[in-house]
Amino acid sequence: MTQTVYQTTIKELESVLNPRVVSRSLNEGLKQIGKTPETVSFQDIEKILKAHVYKQLQVTMPVTLAKNEIIAILNRIKATVGDSAIQAQASAESSQQKKQLDIIKEALKPFNLYFEWPEVQKLRAQVQLLESDREAGRDLGNLLLDANTQLEIVKQKLEDSLVAQARDLGEVQSAFEQVKILGGPKIRRLENLIHQIESAQEGRQLAPAEIERARKLASDLRKLMESSVASDAMLNPEPAPIDVESSIDGLLTIDTETLSPEVTERLLMIDLEEERHSLNSLESEFKVLLTYDDGLLSSMLELHSELDAQHSIAEQLVALRESLQQRRDEQRQRLQKEIQALKTEANAFIADAPELAQALQVTLGVLETGLPPKADVAHVHNLFALAKTQHEKHMEEQSSVESEHDLKLAEQAAILARIDKTLARYKNTTVARDEYDDLMALRHILENALQLQEVNNDILIKTQRAEVALESAIAEQAQAVTDKQQALIRNLLAQVQALPASNVESLSTSRDAIQEELNKQLTELEKGALADEQLSATTALVENLKSRVRGAFQDDLAALIDRARNLANRALLGDLQTAVAQLDEEHYPDLKALTRSVKQAEEAQRTEQLAELHQIAQQAAAYTSVEPELAAQLTQLIQEAQANVEQGQLSDTLDTAWHLLEQLRSLADNRASDFIPRLDAALTRFDAVTKLNSDEVATLRRTLAHLDKQRDAFAKVSVGVQSQLELSLSEVESVLEQLEQELEATQAIADQLVSGNVLDGLLGIFSDAPATEAEPVLPSVSEPVAEPELTDIRSDNQALNRWINSYLMERGVRDVALFDAAGALLAGRLRLDVAAFSNAVKQLDGDVQALGDELGLHKRQLVTMELKKHVLVLAWPTPQVQLMLLLDQPSLLSMVLHKLRQDMPEMTASLYGIKLP
Repeated sequence: MTQTVYQTTIKELESVLNPRVVSRSLNEGLKQIGKTPETVSFQDIEKILKAHVYKQLQVTMPVTLAKNEIIAILNRIKATVGDSAIQAQASAESSQQKKQLDIIKEALKPFNLYFEWPEVQKLRAQVQLLESDREAGRDLGNLLLDANTQLEIVKQKLEDSLVAQARDLGEVQSAFEQVKILGGPKIRRLENLIHQIESAQEGRQLAPAEIERARKLASDLRKLMESSVASDAMLNPEPAPIDVESSIDGLLTIDTETLSPEVTERLLMIDLEEERHSLNSLESEFKVLLTYDDGLLSSMLELHSELDAQHSIAEQLVALRESLQQRRDEQRQRLQKEIQALKTEANAFIADAPELAQALQVTLGVLETGLPPKADVAHVHNLFALAKTQHEKHMEEQSSVESEHDLKLAEQAAILARIDKTLARYKNTTVARDEYDDLMALRHILENALQLQEVNNDILIKTQRAEVALESAIAEQAQAVTDKQQALIRNLLAQVQALPASNVESLSTSRDAIQEELNKQLTELEKGALADEQLSATTALVENLKSRVRGAFQDDLAALIDRARNLANRALLGDLQTAVAQLDEEHYPDLKALTRSVKQAEEAQRTEQLAELHQIAQQAAAYTSVEPELAAQLTQLIQEAQANVEQGQLSDTLDTAWHLLEQLRSLADNRASDFIPRLDAALTRFDAVTKLNSDEVATLRRTLAHLDKQRDAFAKVSVGVQSQLELSLSEVESVLEQLEQELEATQAIADQLVSGNVLDGLLGIFSDAPATEAEPVLPSVSEPVAEPELTDIRSDNQALNRWINSYLMERGVRDVALFDAAGALLAGRLRLDVAAFSNAVKQLDGDVQALGDELGLHKRQLVTMELKKHVLVLAWPTPQVQLMLLLDQPSLLSMVLHKLRQDMPEMTASLYGIKLP
């Protein structure tokens, strides 16, 4: 049925328009609505006729007649195809569009949880417009495509947010591991919050409120761990248990002057960390607002600078959210008035600008509850400016067309009067009867067109050429000299009168002068024959004028051809090239009509370019972090192209813009394809450096765990989030390289320390063979040393005693001891010379700290010394307490270290006097 609609349309249009014009108009219309002759419907044809063909008809007839002709054509198409078939096709297409709309609505439901997202607000506005258009029986084609594109954007934002939530969850879990030894209701509350967030993450839902509460609670608990409450308890010989609830509530009133500088600095770092998170969260929540207000953006940058300088912004953050909400409401209200004013002004031409109508409606829909992206608002302004300019030009052209129509009707009437004189002059002649009859037939057609107030350029040209042919035939068959000369002059006059010199203003004066001269010569012929030289000169004058007119047309057509070639409009280019070829046959086209066609095509392309530039800009925004220089080059290119289009010019750089965007995509794809192999390699490298047991290792462990969990999500998230994950991996790789160098240096220095007499003397105590000769620091061990008597001391802290006993019961552990900062034995059991061992360990501690300072590492936490039959383990559960474990079975070291790392928080709690759960 669609083929019947299309073929019938062609047949009807070719009865009133040139076939090439019909072909071009239909092709442009099909391209704009994304249809083909095989898929076009009657409703589509109706749009094309009213939007494209109607303008072409206005070239040849008044507006009223053009409208009536469109209606008549549509009625004839409907009669040919049949109402039932048209209705069936419309019903099928409507049903298919309704199905697509239902799919979008169903996909939107889960995102109602995130109503505040600008992306969701835009999709909801599009769905509302789709429902409204469907109820009104309007076609949903282009808007459905836009809604599906927006749905993908919303889905991608959820993926991005889930990745961010996973990162936040990892940070909260890490903090929980640090503070869980505190116990109490707040610890249980934090644990419950973590379970809620984990459950939401598994269900692919966001839990922003739970994340914020968990972060705040974890921050308070971390500050408690660092506070003077814990520090004082550690120094108290009989520490009183800490009331975690009241301690947290009192954190904000701690007198920082009573804290050590180190503790004060750590508390500040925790506060600054949370303040930075809060600032980042506000930036993310009010991201769209910041694009409208450069002042707000500058204020945000200043706050970041304060944090970088380790200055608290807690007071500013208190009022910042309320201020941002107020500014957002104010901006939204301003934009509502602004866009509503545009919509009101656009009522005069909105029917001819469907893209503008949709953009206005969607933007106003978003503004009911939120802020649309600044780029979308700018696009609305651009569409409005273009539609308004096109409407104004169309009104000017319409006035011009109507004036031209009146002039052409007057010209047709004048030509008809002249033809009547010519026919009357040769009415009784017996020669050139065929030419006479041809002119008479054309004269009747021209008279009928004039009675209908129609301009028929083809008939007009044919009539004038028939007049010239008649005069030429008469001249050839004339016998008398004067008769022959009269026929020749009349033939030349008919040729001049047939020239469309009115289209070439610079030649109109010459045309009028030559006509006057020819009429003068006709008058002279009534008195006698003219000289042959005069006739030759007159003939040459006419030929020169015809050549100049043809040349002027060729120049104008060449300029139009260049413009059509820039548009890549093959149909229009074909029309213009045909017009050039017909000049040799003295067939002069309507230059003004052709110029209008070119202008219409250019305006249509300007609209397309605006939409295309908006699309490129939206896609390019995601790639700014991929290759900043290339992205900046693309942004500048887009801005320049938009400026050209807004100024009424066509951009010739869109292909370059798409090429640059494709380059950015390729770079992003290459990095994405390399992400998983790099992550696997980083995980393998990390295993080798875990023995350093430093803060960097703990941070890397958390970061790698987060990255590892995002394997499946990586292909679903936006390019921006992919870049963030890739950047995190790059930072991991950089830290890994440093840790590998530190591990190598540590091992080298440790080997050097082992070869020194301090460790020789210390470890010689454990050896079964004589140590190497060196100047001893401990008593000489050149001969086996008798094992000292057992020393066994217990603490008043029963939890600590239980902890020591649990290690003494471990397989392979021979001795356990705790020393204070002065080297005095606090608790434990060991078969060593306590004083000698204490002195040796103090010297070893100094060497290890020197090693950390030299390498720029953090403070020591754990040291293991392996020799042939024994392993010595040194650890510092607090800065003032040193732990020693001696193993007589080196193969059991890994098991003991695993237990030690798990138990260290409990050990710390016991030393600090904190109540355990």
